[in-house]
Amino acid sequence: LGIIAGSSHAGLLREIALHQCSSVTDAGLQVLARGCRNLQCVSLSRTDVGDEGVCALGRMCRSITKLRLDGTRIGNESVEVLSTHSNCLRNLSLQSCSGLTEGALKCLYPPALPSLRTLALGGCMELFKNNSNHLDKLELLRPGIVFTRIVNSSRQRVEMNPY
Repeated sequence: LGIIAGSSHAGLLREIALHQCSSVTDAGLQVLARGCRNLQCVSLSRTDVGDEGVCALGRMCRSITKLRLDGTRIGNESVEVLSTHSNCLRNLSLQSCSGLTEGALKCLYPPALPSLRTLALGGCMELFKNNSNHLDKLELLRPGIVFTRIVNSSRQRVEMNPY
């Protein structure tokens, strides 16, 4: 990632897909975020990134419209930073992120992420562990968002691939 970020053309990079790259870390993502601030589409699914790297990405790359973080080590801090710094974000996929709790849903209440249109939360069982009403409230407050497959013992939502 350092080679990409250090390139004289790093500022031109708009899309990067690093899903399932086991060598992608928080430190590498921080370097990428510093050097490639114009990123728009980023896929980090099934990598070893956590809050440190994703928070750096959210703070430095403010043009991101599509972000896939499925199966990463992120927690609520990442969602909080994205909700305050990523106003262009339209598609957010957080499927199977076991570190997310109900607090992550609260971060998504309006006016956060005004451009958000799709949100994928499948497999995030901690979000629904206590059968809270945060998802219902989020759906009421954000009627324009398509929630993609959220499965729990009592919940089934429409499945739609946001990408």
